[in-house]
Amino acid sequence: EIPSSSPSFRPTVSMQTIPPTESPTQTQTRCLDTYVCGDGTSITDITVRFNNVAPLRDDFMGIYKCKDGSGDGYNYHPDIWLWNCYDGICQGAPPTSGTLHFQAPFPAYTEFGPHTWPLEEGGCYVAVMQRNSGLSPPPYDVICEGAEFIYGAD
Repeated sequence: EIPSSSPSFRPTVSMQTIPPTESPTQTQTRCLDTYVCGDGTSITDITVRFNNVAPLRDDFMGIYKCKDGSGDGYNYHPDIWLWNCYDGICQGAPPTSGTLHFQAPFPAYTEFGPHTWPLEEGGCYVAVMQRNSGLSPPPYDVICEGAEFIYGAD
């Protein structure tokens, strides 16, 4: 039977079997993974691995202190931050993935603003990848947030 054109008062019914839709096999790549690294006696750095599917030249990573007592969110200003190209705003194509190491000495541009290093031992923090070209001054446009972590805890 030939199906009727839509809409119709007397639609025809097709008994054809439609094959099931295949499940996606590709997994979603995580946008941020944060690692607090040390030498056994002290913390040496925070390493953040990132994936950014639509990067801009002035995207950056900030390490923010968790809001006290709220259990959700983070402070208004980052305690420390780095451009995703580390040395500054990217010259050329910005990276879609990479690794940033937060460790002293930091680039001179981090001296501007209320920044702190080393972070408070035992404090709760979160890495946040942001757009500098969005709202400024902060809060900036968030690209993605990492999981909360405790700086200096085993």
